[in-house]
Amino acid sequence: TRQHFSTKIFKVYLKCIQHHYPEISVEKICEQAGLPFEYIMDETHWVSVIFDRRFTGKCIETTGDPLLPYKSGLISLTQEGMGSLLYHLVKFTLSTTQIYRTISTQSLNFSKVMSMEIVEEGKGFIHIKYRPIHLETLNNEEQEALLGNLDNIYQNTVGYIESVPTIHGQQRAAVKHHRESDPKGVPELHMKVMYGDKKPIYRLVVSILTVGAFIVGFGHVWHDQPIEIMLSEFVLKSLVFGVLSIAVLLFFLAIHFLRQRKIQEEAKKTIDKMDLQYREIQKAKEALKEKEELLRKMAENYPNAYVSIIEKDFTVGFTSGIEFKKQNMNPDRFVGLPVEEVFPEYADIALQHYKDTFTGEECSFEFSVNNQYQLCRTVPLYSEDGSIPRILVVIENVTERKKLESHIQQSQKMEAIGTLAGGIAHDFNNMLYPIIGYTEMMLDNAPEGSDLRENLNEVLVASLRASDLVKQILAFSRKEEKELKPIQMQLIVKEVIKLMRASIPATISIKQIIDNNCGMVLADSTSIHQIVMNLMTNAYHAMEADGGTLTIRLSEVNITVEDSVLFDLNPGTFVCFSVSDTGHGIEKNVIDRIFEPYFTTKTNG
Repeated sequence: TRQHFSTKIFKVYLKCIQHHYPEISVEKICEQAGLPFEYIMDETHWVSVIFDRRFTGKCIETTGDPLLPYKSGLISLTQEGMGSLLYHLVKFTLSTTQIYRTISTQSLNFSKVMSMEIVEEGKGFIHIKYRPIHLETLNNEEQEALLGNLDNIYQNTVGYIESVPTIHGQQRAAVKHHRESDPKGVPELHMKVMYGDKKPIYRLVVSILTVGAFIVGFGHVWHDQPIEIMLSEFVLKSLVFGVLSIAVLLFFLAIHFLRQRKIQEEAKKTIDKMDLQYREIQKAKEALKEKEELLRKMAENYPNAYVSIIEKDFTVGFTSGIEFKKQNMNPDRFVGLPVEEVFPEYADIALQHYKDTFTGEECSFEFSVNNQYQLCRTVPLYSEDGSIPRILVVIENVTERKKLESHIQQSQKMEAIGTLAGGIAHDFNNMLYPIIGYTEMMLDNAPEGSDLRENLNEVLVASLRASDLVKQILAFSRKEEKELKPIQMQLIVKEVIKLMRASIPATISIKQIIDNNCGMVLADSTSIHQIVMNLMTNAYHAMEADGGTLTIRLSEVNITVEDSVLFDLNPGTFVCFSVSDTGHGIEKNVIDRIFEPYFTTKTNG
């Protein structure tokens, strides 16, 4: 087996179980963990970190006691845990501080993958650090086992660090412990221990009496007194000297205890001060963490945007934004990627602006992805020394803004058209008055049933339509509400077809699919007339060269709730009018502009 932990540790576990849970078979626990009881009780053996985790887990599972590692630590330095000989040897020869030092220097005799060192030491106070070492010598399974069992290992360590003063009959040490991660992220156990440091006095008493007896005996020999007198006086003087020595010892011991109490008070003040500093540091860390979380939330919920941090090497250091949520994308997958991989189509323009930003210049540019307009803005992020190690990039989806701007421009164009059309309409209306007047006068003189009268009627109808159109233009220019009336669209459509038939070439056939049972609609008849005429005119212009078929459809349709979302209409019955032709169609780059006021594909004139 791999040699990571001494079986001395597990021997104490078994003794702890026997002490607290005598009904449990420790032999069975050993077998379930994978090694025989006799092997573990032999202190010369070593086991692996994998066995350590398995054994500790089995002990806790069997006893149902999650504090078992801590309790085992408490009895580690008792006579039961150490053995009688070693316990009394330590008790009579080492002070409490010396025991802590010995534990620190001898830790590798118990584990080859855990190290203990003294960080700071004072009177009645010691700061000990306990941490994993040599992780690089462990395979993945062993590393996982060690790190996964650290809670139990640290719990056991706190127990026996607390128990050190009990060797000299004192109370347990006050241990304030916390964890800190090393640069590699491995948690270290820091223990700040406050204790009463008691030095063993037994050897001091024996030494004083021995020296006293030697001095008394030497004095008698020096004065060459008889041996029987020497012995009697020796005993008497030794007793007297012993009593005096004990009195002196008690006097100095009282002074020692007073000093020790003062040291403990100072140590307590030191620990409280350090604890206060630690709490302040933790509070500052928590405040910093809250600010970081707040900034992250702000980035995640920045409306219609991607928020990124670009590093000096033009890789993505951080990215977030609500647009990722809309597209069900994980922003973390972009972290660490070069800009060229994130935006391959726009890498050149992006890199150029990023380079300018690293010189201290704020930049912005626009680009389009999947018919979505994006506005990219970059801002330098300065460090304390004035350098720019990274920049902030905000890419905002401005598609809706672009549409709004387009609508505003459209409104402005329509307003300009209205102003222009109003002036033209007045002049045109003035021209129509004599045409209508003379036509009506000629009709009075034209014979009934004659071709002349029929032609004059057509002229009058067209003139009146033109007059209505002028009124419509004037109403548009003044932004007046149109007068909507119930009308039958099929009558207007048929009237326009009859009117347009004479002007449409014979190479173009007109196909009518008109439902005469269509219900009435609320509309302006002049506007409907103009719409039908314009659509038919555009259709026959598309087929003017090669001829074709112009199809006109009019029917009732029912708009469902699902359809209403698509067409932006309320559910119900509507009249559907359509004009189709067999011409060349509308090009893709033109169809998006057909509703612009000034747009046309026709040549001037």
